[in-house]
Amino acid sequence: MSSSPSLSADVPKSPFQASDEDPFFSVHDVPVNSVLLVDSEDEARTFPTGDIELVLCKDSGFITNRAFDAESIQYTEKYEETQGFSGTFNAFHRRLAQDVIDRFDLRNKHILEIGCGKGEFLTLLCEMGDNTGIGFDPAYRPERNQHPAAERITFVRDFYSEACDNVDADAVCCKMTLEHIPDVEGFVRMVRNGIGDQSHVPVFFQVPEMRRVLRDVAFWDIYHEHCSYFSPGSLARLFRRAGFTVTDLWTDYDDQYLMIEAYPRLQEERVGASHPLEESPAEIASDVARFARKVKPRIRSWQTLLKEVSREGQRVLIWGGGSKAVAFLTTLGLTDEVAGVVDVNPYKHDHFLPGTAHRVLSPDEVPMLDPDVVLIMNPIYRSEIEQQLTDLGVETDIWHVDEDPSARTLRQQSEPAGMPVVDAHDGSVCPITKTRDTTPVLSIREVPVLCNVLYDSREDAMVAERDDIDLVFSPASGHLFNAAFDSTRIAYSQTYENSLHHSPRFQAFASELARRLVRTYDVRGETVTDIGCGNGEFLTLMCEAGNNRGVGFDPSYDSENVDPAVGRGITIIPDEYRSAYAEIEARLITCRHVLEHISEPLLFMRTIRQASRWHSDTVVYLEVPNADFMLRKGAIWDLIYEHVSYYTPQSIRELARQTGFDVLRMEESFGGQYLSVDLRPAVSGLPPEQPDTDVAGHERVLRNRVDGFSKRYHEKHDRWSKTLSQAAQKGETVVLWGAGSKGVTFLNAVPAARAVPAIVDINPSKQGRFVAGTGQPIVAPEALVELQPDLVVLMNGLYRDEVSDMLDALDLSPHLVTAT
Repeated sequence: MSSSPSLSADVPKSPFQASDEDPFFSVHDVPVNSVLLVDSEDEARTFPTGDIELVLCKDSGFITNRAFDAESIQYTEKYEETQGFSGTFNAFHRRLAQDVIDRFDLRNKHILEIGCGKGEFLTLLCEMGDNTGIGFDPAYRPERNQHPAAERITFVRDFYSEACDNVDADAVCCKMTLEHIPDVEGFVRMVRNGIGDQSHVPVFFQVPEMRRVLRDVAFWDIYHEHCSYFSPGSLARLFRRAGFTVTDLWTDYDDQYLMIEAYPRLQEERVGASHPLEESPAEIASDVARFARKVKPRIRSWQTLLKEVSREGQRVLIWGGGSKAVAFLTTLGLTDEVAGVVDVNPYKHDHFLPGTAHRVLSPDEVPMLDPDVVLIMNPIYRSEIEQQLTDLGVETDIWHVDEDPSARTLRQQSEPAGMPVVDAHDGSVCPITKTRDTTPVLSIREVPVLCNVLYDSREDAMVAERDDIDLVFSPASGHLFNAAFDSTRIAYSQTYENSLHHSPRFQAFASELARRLVRTYDVRGETVTDIGCGNGEFLTLMCEAGNNRGVGFDPSYDSENVDPAVGRGITIIPDEYRSAYAEIEARLITCRHVLEHISEPLLFMRTIRQASRWHSDTVVYLEVPNADFMLRKGAIWDLIYEHVSYYTPQSIRELARQTGFDVLRMEESFGGQYLSVDLRPAVSGLPPEQPDTDVAGHERVLRNRVDGFSKRYHEKHDRWSKTLSQAAQKGETVVLWGAGSKGVTFLNAVPAARAVPAIVDINPSKQGRFVAGTGQPIVAPEALVELQPDLVVLMNGLYRDEVSDMLDALDLSPHLVTAT
């Protein structure tokens, strides 16, 4: 951390300064320092305050607090920022140190660290690489660093400045410091000038990753002492402008940290190409707009929930007494609603949080407080904290700060008997039972609103609309749904393309299904209705199988791109199915991969029930993604925003029961990925032909799968991040196969997938278009001849044989793996 020099007169005005734009986020009277050790309640309550007014510099994508007051900030021995008492953090720190040593071959070298804190990371670099070092930080405490490697390090208890330019080092490291600097360009230029013409000297910086903050609406990660906020794009643009060549960008620690690797650029060298992780200024502006729209409702939801908990007499403890806790509580304006704040750092114990004056407690004090809820301020520590609570003998509800508070219910609180139906638009309400008895499962931020919309340019695809998934579980119905779903964000049009009928494997499945329905229920010479028919492919199969007439409904129907195989005697109405169409008399009504998109399934199914009144033997066929398959297989790429509902066998049965249907047949199909359900209108006195004979057992198994799903999601996410990062380090070319919702989700969920140059799809309507959110081109299989991939990641393993055959026909032999 340093006072930065003024820019010279010949340098134009920096795009990395506070802009004149209106702030998109403001908080007033927050503590100017959030991790200073405060000795008394009175001192904490009267702690100096300042304002936060975040503004976006649209040219660079840089975000800064224009209300920042540098004179109010203290970096002294009382600045207690270390996370070194956490086993989780120490494991990460050691892994990162090894990565830095290996990247730059830092063995028997001399390392400069700017903003070294208590010296933990520099000590690791010197211990693990047998290096020497020099570290600058006014808050360094020599008595806290007794490691033998510290004897090879010179620690300077001061800011790094131009006066230190004569330090000769083989590498420069600067972690979690740049965000404290108001003149970031001046600071990075100073580092560059200090290196001089030694173009071989690597520079490694680490900062908080702002896109994650915006994506997660993580207002608790915005503090007064952080005046500068970086995305991958803005950080890379800053370093290039300051005279560096950016050689790598990556994120780590659940994407909380953003890292940059750079080398000094000599005067005659070209600036260099952008990195795949970089976003454009337009993309960060889109993120900012979304954050501004979401942040006030998120703040109100947390205020409401914690006040409600307090009124119920339940005791809440916050775990984590650092900056996140201070920002969370002071932004919410809450004090007494939280009983205490816990931290593993013994140097914080018996000190007080600035602003709220909560005493920082030791974990050993938790059993005496007997909390009803422990709210974890950083979810990456969840496993570690759960183990500590178990060791302490504490049983409590565990919440984490990045979940949707509106989906959270109080422990041991249930709906009163006879409670009226709640507002249908309330996202925290189960769409089947209409109760609030739900449990958060998983939160995913800033996913594309529509995965299957086709974009004509990379630029348009990169700024595709985004929103959140807050997956919750309703034990009463066995149903999972997205509590953050907003149906007004969804619009299906001719740009929506999700047909799978170009695959021989899928064609065979659809053809056999059509024949089964016609044969089993003797649907011949009748009218059949297909809801969500696309361009009529399956409707045609049913008509051909039984010489039937067909009526289809789909707002994305494109009459100009209908397959010639779509037969006569078929009428397709480019509209959503609604009650007016229930007057059409049909013997067979099919609805495939539509119900999961419907926010009000009770109303939708009652409309279908009304349409089935015309014939006593009408059959309704439903096909939905199988949520039970998703849970047991960890099929995390099936989580998409346009799917508001995730149906299990239990929730399908409950939906059928409530809307007047009996289940004739229910089975898993298409390799277990789909639920195929045959229904008939319920007839009094007739039992369903396929009852559930082990309700309690199925409920128990489902609940266990739900409870373990979040862990499986993060494990699979991290495994693929590591796989793609390793491939990139080896210089391997990786492509994806399958540009449907699975492929789009994979590319958006895994940061390292930004480096994937293309995604293959055999659907010609998708080829030449671009992926929502990440902008990869969608190409035909023949494009792989030029790309020569080393690794092909197949998004759906059911197509492995046909994809393998196509690769053989192209005389290609990449390693073919399934994204399981």
